[in-house]
Amino acid sequence: MHIFVPALPRAALELDASFASMQSTVSFYILGLAAGQLVYGPLSDRFGRRPILICGLLLYTAASIGCAFAPDAHALVAARLLQALGGCAGLVLGRAIVRHLPAGQGGAAAGADEPHGHPGGCQAEKMPRSPSSR
Repeated sequence: MHIFVPALPRAALELDASFASMQSTVSFYILGLAAGQLVYGPLSDRFGRRPILICGLLLYTAASIGCAFAPDAHALVAARLLQALGGCAGLVLGRAIVRHLPAGQGGAAAGADEPHGHPGGCQAEKMPRSPSSR
C-alpha cells in the first residue's frame, strides 16, 4: 500500500491528473481494506476459507493488471479499490487459518497474534538466566 506513495507525483504526471486525485488512490485502498475485513469473515464461514481466499487473490491479480493499464486517474482509483478488496482476503483469512490449526501444528506463526510473536509475551522472559547475570 505505502510503496505507491513515493510514485504519486510521477503517476499524476503520467495520467495527466492532479496530485489530489492520485492521493485518493491511497484513501480508496484503505477503504477497501476496511470493507473487505467486514465481508471476508462471514463469507469464509459460509463457503469455506480456501475458495474465498482463491477468489480474493484472483480479484487482487486482476485489479493489479487493471492498475498497470489504467488509462486515467478514475480507472486507477477504481482498480486500487478492487485491489484492496482482493488483497484483504489474505490478511483476514491467513490469520483465521493459523488461529484454527490444531495445537502443535501452527509452527512459528501460531503465536502471531501474541505480543512479540510468542505465546505469553516476550521470549526473553522465559529464557533461564546465565550464572554470570545473577
